Formats: sequence, structure tokens, C-alpha cells
Amino acid sequence: MHHDQEVAVLGTCNMDLIIRVSRFAGADEEVNVDQYHQSVGGSAANCAVTLSQLGIRTGVMSRVGKDLWGGLICQELTRKGVLTERIITSDTPTGMSFIAVDDHGERSIYTHMGANIHFKLLKEDITYIKNSKILHMTGMYVEVVEEASQHAKLLSFNPGMLLSSFGLERLKGTIKKVHLLFLNQKEAKVLTGLEPEKAAQLLVEMNIPVVVITRGKDGADVYTKDGFITSPAKKTKALDSTGAGDTFAAGFLARYLQDGDLEECLNQAHLTASRQVGKWGGFW
Repeated sequence: MHHDQEVAVLGTCNMDLIIRVSRFAGADEEVNVDQYHQSVGGSAANCAVTLSQLGIRTGVMSRVGKDLWGGLICQELTRKGVLTERIITSDTPTGMSFIAVDDHGERSIYTHMGANIHFKLLKEDITYIKNSKILHMTGMYVEVVEEASQHAKLLSFNPGMLLSSFGLERLKGTIKKVHLLFLNQKEAKVLTGLEPEKAAQLLVEMNIPVVVITRGKDGADVYTKDGFITSPAKKTKALDSTGAGDTFAAGFLARYLQDGDLEECLNQAHLTASRQVGKWGGFW
């Protein structure tokens, strides 16, 4: 079945097993679990659901297992209006993230990549990318993002800590094709070796049109060749920051597709992220 999706989101779809704790355990320590929650997650799932709920026709490109969790992920994404024809099943179990959240909404995450390990771009995936207005890439293997970036009409990239840790030199081939780049402060520093503001300026000098640096509860900044815009975050009690970066990017992208007004993009991004951190799990 062929759909013309506006955004193709490439990244992971996992099951998130989330526990609420008063504090994180140190080595050889045991801490009581106050609450337990499981939900569909992964960077691609979190972003795609938010885009879909903001009225953007969105498809996911990911890999899951031929198991109960894989079926549940596809079912839940379909229910939320996300196109799932490029979620391919493999004999390897579905990826899992084990997430501990403390009383301040901070997280400690352990991830088993599972079926995501077998992500290879197929001919149909390349066609899917070419038929999308925007390709948004999130946490995925460096070889996959390098290849996928070659085929995008307009490329949005949220590399996360894992990809950022490869450094600018290794990612240069992908970075120079990016139109919208989303980084938090730590990722900006790890990617470039510079403080966030200097990192953003360097990336703009590398001809990335829009560089977004998120600062958690302190807001976010957008850097372009014309200067920068800063915006405070919405005041929200943080229950769980899982997926906040993904929903922030989705809010920004949804508005960007409308008219490209960067100030309004930031406002919508903050609004979607604030709804996210006020609840459990990666969906709002």
C-alpha cells in the first residue's frame, strides 16, 4: 500500500519499562521501586506519534521482533495514526529500554537494541524517503544514517548522545546534508568538543540552516546565519523526561512544515515537550 507521508521518521521502536525510584542505586545498592509502567517507546515512535497527533502525516522506518512486543508497537502506532508499513519484523526480539526515573524526573537508561541491530536500508526504504517531504533521523547506527541522508529532500537530524559521540569528523558526510539539527547541551559538546554556543556557531558556519540547542528546563536556542532566537521552556512539574527531546523535535518540525516561522516553531516545541514531561512514557 502506498502513502504520501509528509515526514518519514527513521529510528528505534522499543518497549519502555519505566520504574519510579526515590534515587538511583549505586554499586551493590538496592533501592525500592515506587511505581512500574510499560509503554511503547523508542526515539522514532515517540517523535512519529507526536507529529501524527499534531496533524502531520507521518510514517516510521524501524525494525521490531516477530514477538508480542513487536505486534503491540505496530498496533499502538497504527491506533495513533502513524503509518507503519516500513516497520519490518525480524527473528531477533524487539528492542527494550529499562528506564529508572527519580523524584526530579531525571533518568537512568539501559537499552537492549534487539531487532534494531538488523536495520539495513532496503530499496523500498529508499523509495519511502524519496517520497517524503522531510526525513527525520533519530538514534540509529551511523552507517544507516549516512546512507539514508543521501536520499532525503530535506533532512532533519536528532543524533542523540550515541551518534554525537562519533564526533564531527566522522559524521561530517551526514552533517553537511542536514537542514535542521537538534542537540541538547551535552550532545553539542560531545559532537564538537566546544561549549554549546560555540558549537552552534561552528555548525551554522558549516552551512546547517537551522541549529537547535535544547537546555532542558532552561529552554532552547535556535541558531541561523541571521543570528539566534532564545525561548524559555514552559513551566511544568517533570514526572518523567523520557521522550522529551523527541516530542520537542516533533513540535518544532510540525510548525516548520506550516510556515517555517522559527519563533513559533520554538513555542510549539516547548508546548509539546511540556505535555510530555508531565506524564509517564514517551507518548502524549
